[in-house]
Amino acid sequence: MSKANQSLEDIDSFKEKVKVDALELVLQKFPKKVLELDALSKSEKFSPNAELLKFKLNIPVPDAPYSTNDKTSGEGFSESQKLQILSKQNCAENGIKIKDLLYRPNLFPMGLVQSNRHLVEMINTIKPLMHEFIRDMALLQTGISLMIPKIEDGNNFGVEIQHETIETMSSIEDEIQGRLNSFTNYYAVRGDLVANVSEYPHSEDFRLAVQENDEKFHLCLCQTLVHLRDHYASVHDLVTKNLNKLKKPRSANNKEMLY
Repeated sequence: MSKANQSLEDIDSFKEKVKVDALELVLQKFPKKVLELDALSKSEKFSPNAELLKFKLNIPVPDAPYSTNDKTSGEGFSESQKLQILSKQNCAENGIKIKDLLYRPNLFPMGLVQSNRHLVEMINTIKPLMHEFIRDMALLQTGISLMIPKIEDGNNFGVEIQHETIETMSSIEDEIQGRLNSFTNYYAVRGDLVANVSEYPHSEDFRLAVQENDEKFHLCLCQTLVHLRDHYASVHDLVTKNLNKLKKPRSANNKEMLY
C-alpha cells in the first residue's frame, strides 16, 4: 500500500472516530453533566448566602493625620508622617497630584491584602468546567461538520439543520469565552478599589465598593454555572431531537421540521 493510500485511510479513520466521539459525547456525557452542574449550583459554595462573602480588608483605618483646629502641627506623628502631611498640603496648594509626585513604597501598611478567598475558590471550581464545555462544543461542532455531505442541488433541508446546529453551538461557545474574560475584569476592578482604600483609608465608600463588587461578582459566578448547566441541556435537546437529520441529512422524507 502506498503512503498516499495509507494517509487517506488514516484520515478517514480519524473522521469516523471524531463523529462517533461527538455522538457519544452528547448522548452519554451531556446528561451526566447537566445533573452534575445542577447539584453543584445547589451546593453551599454557590449558595446566595451573603455571610460567605464577608471579608475584612487588611487595611486599618488610621487616626486622623491632623486635628481640625491645627492642620499643620502633626502632633503625635513621626517625622516621616509629618513630612507626608506637609507634602500633601503643599501639593494641594500648588495643584499637583500627589500620586504623580510621591513614591509610596508602603502602599499597604499591613502587608498583603488578600483576595476574597471564597470567590477565588468559586473561580477555581468553575473555570475548569468552562474550559471543558468549550472543548466539548468544539468536538461536537467538528463531528457534525464531518457529517455534512458534499454540495449538491436539492434536498438540502437536513444540511441546513446541520449548519444551524453548528451556528447555535458556536454562539454558545462565544458566550462562555466572553464570561472567561470577566475573571480578569473582576480582579482588575477589585485591585483598583483596594488601592483606593489604601490611598484613602478614611473613606468608607471605597470599602463598601469592594464589598459590593464582591457580591456582584458572586452573583455572576452563580449565573455562569447555571448557564453552563442549561447550555448542556439545550444542546443535548437540540441534537437528540434532530439526530436523524444530523446523521443522514439527505433522505427521501424531507418534511421533518427543525425543533
